[in-house]
This record gives sequence, structure tokens and C-alpha cells, in this order.
Amino acid sequence: MHLSYDVIPCPDAKVSDFITTDKTWDIDRLQHVISDRYLIHRILGVPLPISDIQDSLTWGCTSSGKFSMQSTTWLAHGIHSSTARSWPHAWIWKLDIRPKILIFIWQLCHNALPVRFLLHSRGVDLDPLCPLCGQHNESIQHLFLSCPSTIRVWEAAEDHHWIPRGFLRGTNTDIAGLLLT
Repeated sequence: MHLSYDVIPCPDAKVSDFITTDKTWDIDRLQHVISDRYLIHRILGVPLPISDIQDSLTWGCTSSGKFSMQSTTWLAHGIHSSTARSWPHAWIWKLDIRPKILIFIWQLCHNALPVRFLLHSRGVDLDPLCPLCGQHNESIQHLFLSCPSTIRVWEAAEDHHWIPRGFLRGTNTDIAGLLLT
């Protein structure tokens, strides 16, 4: 809710001006200054501390009260953190690996790796065909899951027991899902 200065006759008033000495809202003073009953009702719904505690700055867009770039982005896009869907790949940033690998995995999950088909679709004068097989456009899915050359690499990894047999079955459409297994 946004209020303009012409709605509130005392724009320099402080919250403490509307709290009595026995730590309750001063309803008479609120009604004298604010004519909107709904707004007064909302103010009265704010609990007051019963002990003297120092005021502090908090960021209202996170449950912790701490500022974050993510909450700023949500705010800029009109997304409320209470209704925002959590990103299923947040675990990436908790991995204890080199930053360049974290960024690579993030790009992989966001379909943002600079593969030929993506670059071509963004206007780069480049043949979008996979240079390994020359049969299909080089997309992330193709490069990592369905290119015949890549499949041979995965099979070799299975043969050497680096990954379990059948690890790739059913993942032809979701490289990010493969990372979750």
C-alpha cells in the first residue's frame, strides 16, 4: 500500500508518536491523523513489542529481513517471495566446486550454454549443425545426451563403472533432470 503525503496530514510523524506509554496503539491519535478506517485497522493489526528494543533496519522482501539480490529481482518483476516458486536447482550454489564449474552447471540448467543452435538463433552467422555428427542442430540436449559421439562417451563411462549402467535412460529431454539424479 502506497500513501501520498496529501493523504497523511502529518508526513513527518513517527510510529512512536502513535504508541502510548503502556505500549499500545493510541487509537484516538491514529483516528485524528488518518481518516481511512481500513488503514487504521491494518495499523492496529501490527503487534507492538512489550519490551524496549532498539529499532533496526530490515528488508521487508525476505522472511529473514536481510537484503538479497534475489529478493530485489523478484520485487522488480512483481513477484512476491511468499508465492514465488523456488528454483529446483538451487542446490548448485551449495556445491563445493570451482566457480567456473558452478557457472557452467547454472548455464546448463538455464539453457544458456553457447551451443551452435542457440548462437545461430541469436543472430550469430554460424552453422547450427553439430560438428561431431553433422546430423542434428547442436543444442544442449543434443550435445550432452543424443549425439552419437556423446552416447559413445557415456557408454565408455558406464563400461569403466564411472557411472551406473542405465544412468541415461529416459533423460533424452531433460539434461537438468539428469543432474538431479
